[in-house]
Amino acid sequence: MARAFEVAEALAPTRPHPATGESAVANIFVGPPIVVFDKVRDAMRDWRKRVGEG
Repeated sequence: MARAFEVAEALAPTRPHPATGESAVANIFVGPPIVVFDKVRDAMRDWRKRVGEG
């Protein structure tokens, strides 16, 4: 069960997106692209922090 939770957490958006609504159908279609966008944005933010430190 812990592994299932880790997978779900890895596939979840990292910030709230209220414009997608509460609909399960909307979350199925809009969720995956938003996850990719959030992960790229987080990676860029982390990269900028690391580059700025050095």
